[in-house]
Amino acid sequence: MPVLLLVGTREGTFVLKGDSGRNRWTTSVPFSAGEDVYHAVFDPRDLSVWTAVNSPVWGARLQVTRDLDRTAVLDRGSIPKTASH
Repeated sequence: MPVLLLVGTREGTFVLKGDSGRNRWTTSVPFSAGEDVYHAVFDPRDLSVWTAVNSPVWGARLQVTRDLDRTAVLDRGSIPKTASH
């Protein structure tokens, strides 16, 4: 069975894919590049990777990629709506 390893760094999220023997590994280009990634989790239901990112400009937010290593987008559905009075 292949192995998937998510690595969150100060330079973004890297996806490492290994063979079943863990002898050969490939590394993706980072998504969320240049931002601090504090947590990354793989969702096997739709093959997405969710990351908790912190940017000195944009602040903390969630990002999701659904192609495992090519594109990360802000998850607008995770932003709480403010209560209206």
